[in-house]
Amino acid sequence: MNGAIRVVLVYGMLAGQTFACEIRFALGDDEAMPYRAGAGPQVRGDKPGIALELVEQASQAIDCKAVFTRLPSKRVLAETISGRFDGSFMYSYDPDRARELAYPMKQGAADGNRRIATLSYYLYRRKDSPVDWDGKQISGVVGNIGVNLGWSISKDLAAKGHGIEEALGSQQNFSKLAMGRIGAYATQDIDGDYLLAAGKFPQIERLPQPLNTKHYFVVFNQPFARSKPDLVENFWTQLGLIREKQFGNLLKRYQAND
Repeated sequence: MNGAIRVVLVYGMLAGQTFACEIRFALGDDEAMPYRAGAGPQVRGDKPGIALELVEQASQAIDCKAVFTRLPSKRVLAETISGRFDGSFMYSYDPDRARELAYPMKQGAADGNRRIATLSYYLYRRKDSPVDWDGKQISGVVGNIGVNLGWSISKDLAAKGHGIEEALGSQQNFSKLAMGRIGAYATQDIDGDYLLAAGKFPQIERLPQPLNTKHYFVVFNQPFARSKPDLVENFWTQLGLIREKQFGNLLKRYQAND
């Protein structure tokens, strides 16, 4: 199998169905529960992650088939921008990204009503650590702050002068934090709290104040968006409606039996 494309799966009960179009989505091969389930090339057939379910439902709503390919996270945006894939998710709005990727916009700003999610970044520390965040300044960090590879929080922290150390995902970063190899870990609470709730890292806790809160979007490469403007606009609109209606039920389903 070509190493550039690890695996391609069409999610959902699509066997025998025909669609007017196909949208090729790239996503990272690291786990980010409950939005993206499992690590590695395979997409889970039963509970692939809330983000995949929302994207698949929005695609079906506009009579399109969603095809998902999992790649190393660093390659997802590069291969979407190159045109190998039509779109990817979940990404916060960034002016540099917006030069090459299309976001849902309204009056010159990213349209939060058509987001896929709203997530907050928090700082995690060992319970015996002096690390603190008072809403303005991070203090007490000895060593680097761990971040997930390619996640936007790394740029925010580096801009404030903090040392950054990337790892493949939350499991790896929590392990490094537990062993004292990093001074703290910055990640989204829905991701970090999921691991803490599993009880694997009793020596770690989350600080109460968020580092920041951002909307996250499905993005498309600019040539695809320009060639199919009605399709992408309709997709984003349907995504917003489906998220508003379905997110609560999806979250309960992923929290059950985990």
